[in-house]
Amino acid sequence: MYHKNLDMLDTCGIIQIVTYGKFCCKFHRILFDERCDYMKITNGLVQCLNIVVLLLIVLQTVLTFIPYYSHIDSKGQEEKASIQGYVWFDYDDTNIDDDEIDEYFEQEIGYDYNVNDEVTFPAVSLLITALTIGFALFMYDTMVPKVFEVIWGCVGLVGFFVTKTLKLGNLYYLHIAILAIATIIAIANFVFQIKLLSEKKKNKQKASDYSY
Repeated sequence: MYHKNLDMLDTCGIIQIVTYGKFCCKFHRILFDERCDYMKITNGLVQCLNIVVLLLIVLQTVLTFIPYYSHIDSKGQEEKASIQGYVWFDYDDTNIDDDEIDEYFEQEIGYDYNVNDEVTFPAVSLLITALTIGFALFMYDTMVPKVFEVIWGCVGLVGFFVTKTLKLGNLYYLHIAILAIATIIAIANFVFQIKLLSEKKKNKQKASDYSY
């Protein structure tokens, strides 16, 4: 009788252990599935934000190559020039007079106008843009493009605020709006990417612990 009671206790203990083990496995599976769903949603959101930021970068870059400045020259004709066109292209072979554009800038800004100060930002911005787009296309699954997207947005906003000639452009506020939206999205994307990498690291650690 005593041995039978022990056998019953052992059997009940085994059943309890098995039941508890199944419950733990089920709970772990549910928790793991929820984390997987969260990671899938976050990963999808990061990919969407990557595309949106990249499109905004391309849009803003294209706008720097279309007519931005406009003024009436000494002959009474309207002259137009783009941001990057003023920096990189030679207008001597066209109907646009560089000297008159410089005179227009000097007249609007004052005698402290320095052409070197005004062309530095557009040149540096174009370089940062090229690097950002390159990293976004070829290193999209790393933190590098996210960092450069934030840098691109911040440099762009600061540049448009401090570069005096850019304030004379017809599309000034459109550039500011695009840069501001892109910067906010880039910062959010940067934060989501950090969370995603953190979740991946936690899941990897928990999977390693659970395997033991």
